[in-house]
Amino acid sequence: MLRERGPEACRVEDVTAEAGTAKGNFYRYFQTWDALLVAVRDHLLDTYRDDLARRYADAGRIDWWSGLDAEIGRFLEFQLDLGGLHQAIFHGPAARAEPSDPSRSAASSVAWFISAGITDGAFAAADVEVTATLLFALLHAAADAILSGTARDRVMQTTLHLAHRMLQPDTASSPDHEHAGTDIRTRTRPDNSTLPQSAP
Repeated sequence: MLRERGPEACRVEDVTAEAGTAKGNFYRYFQTWDALLVAVRDHLLDTYRDDLARRYADAGRIDWWSGLDAEIGRFLEFQLDLGGLHQAIFHGPAARAEPSDPSRSAASSVAWFISAGITDGAFAAADVEVTATLLFALLHAAADAILSGTARDRVMQTTLHLAHRMLQPDTASSPDHEHAGTDIRTRTRPDNSTLPQSAP
């Protein structure tokens, strides 16, 4: 419902009716409407992070540049598929609310991917936290451009070009050069936790 109608067109009564519960139960879990949106945001980003973990848990050796292109495409689709939630999650108060755990932020997943690629020698050695923040800003702006009417192919090609330029080592001859690295399951997140294994 929030995806289809957008949070601005929904009320607490709509959410509880959709959930089949009394309105009073809403305030047992969420103090405010914005608190609900923050919880929705965290849940969606957790889902994306878990999907990322499953994609790479058994991947073994990685071509980081192909992986980068694929993840950029997936994250753009993730944002665009939010429908009416996109504005609330990425532009409203929920976007400014810090997650309870820093590892639950979108930038933390980007940082993990960049850090693993740097460790393998595929990406330029850089400040991972700042680079992840800037790359996330690029992906966010790319989704906004598509939603504003810019042709998706134009946005995608430009986003890939800028991301490659951002991560390209000075010594590499081409951003499309293959880098088959070591086992990704040995990689750790910036918070020193290993990437979770996929469920059997």
